[in-house]
Amino acid sequence: MFFAAVALFGAAAFADMQVRSDYAGANVSVKKLGSSVAVVEPDSSSSKRPGYYWNFEAKGGAGAKVRVEGETVVDAGGVFFSTDGGATWSQTGENSVRTDGGAAEFNLPKAGVFVRMSSVIPYQAGDFKKFARETGLKILPFCTTESGAQNFRVSCGEANSKNRLIITCRHHACETAASFVLEGVLAAAKNSKKVGVDAFPFIDLDSVERGEQGKWRAPRDFNQDYFGEPRYNAVAELKKFAAAASSGRRTIVLDLHSPSIAPAMDSENRANCIYFVFGRNSQKVLRAKKFSASLAELCQKTHCRLCNFPQMDIAYNPVFHDRRPRTFAQWCETLPCVELSAAIEIPFARKKGLPSASPDDLRDFGKALFMQIERGFE
Repeated sequence: MFFAAVALFGAAAFADMQVRSDYAGANVSVKKLGSSVAVVEPDSSSSKRPGYYWNFEAKGGAGAKVRVEGETVVDAGGVFFSTDGGATWSQTGENSVRTDGGAAEFNLPKAGVFVRMSSVIPYQAGDFKKFARETGLKILPFCTTESGAQNFRVSCGEANSKNRLIITCRHHACETAASFVLEGVLAAAKNSKKVGVDAFPFIDLDSVERGEQGKWRAPRDFNQDYFGEPRYNAVAELKKFAAAASSGRRTIVLDLHSPSIAPAMDSENRANCIYFVFGRNSQKVLRAKKFSASLAELCQKTHCRLCNFPQMDIAYNPVFHDRRPRTFAQWCETLPCVELSAAIEIPFARKKGLPSASPDDLRDFGKALFMQIERGFE
């Protein structure tokens, strides 16, 4: 991880292969360094369960190979890699994915230079701030994190509108595909005359910058902190903000996530498509189901490369969902003026036979999503 970079790089420098993680968002645990191979795994020390998020750089000679071990550490499209320090990313494809438990092996495409590799395309606070500057969005203060950092939010659209969208991202730090969808939503919403938008790009900002998994975070998952007295500052402030912002206004709440990675051979399941997760209020769930179906139709009509799959949507299940604390979307469903509240799961992978979702594809889906939001208030 980021704060272990000095020790990690020092150890790696004595081997022919080198591995480093001296940048924001990095995550790796080195198991073995040899003359032409590095064996690593995700550092899941901050989570209750083994993780699938990893992000590091490696350098070696001709024929150098990296093996990432873990239960399932790459999606159906393979390893994401960058040869320019993270400015641009490519994906290795299914041939890089091993089927013996989901581990991955990757031959470094360039000898003698650091190649950055990750299970996802990383997305940090600096990436969003760059997007905000280029789009003309103003960064507003939100709360102070547990580490003392300043978290932030964005408001855009029609400030005086009685129609409100509250949209959140990165309750789980590793779920970066959702951030590109948020960019699309905000690019479309910036000049809206129908809807006022309040967006929270990084609920768990500390974990994002430290390179932690975030999902199943110890001692409590951020998205399971919406009961009783919140443990985290962002959750406490978001609850107050959402209650005030929705009061007296027709409000839609969407919480953007990414599903867990599934083995490459299992590319027909929910880990490889976009779907909604609903709450328990029957009237609001009915609206959310209609919203999901209409969004799918809109994506098809506008020839959007990405489309949600309503047949994959998850209904509330008291046997499963009542066993865990309330999520943000479930809590917002209890607010009187919230007309629908749902989580959306957004992966980089796609259904079998289709190319993986690119950041531009995800942004385009975000634009379609906001188009449907405006239509939902009509």
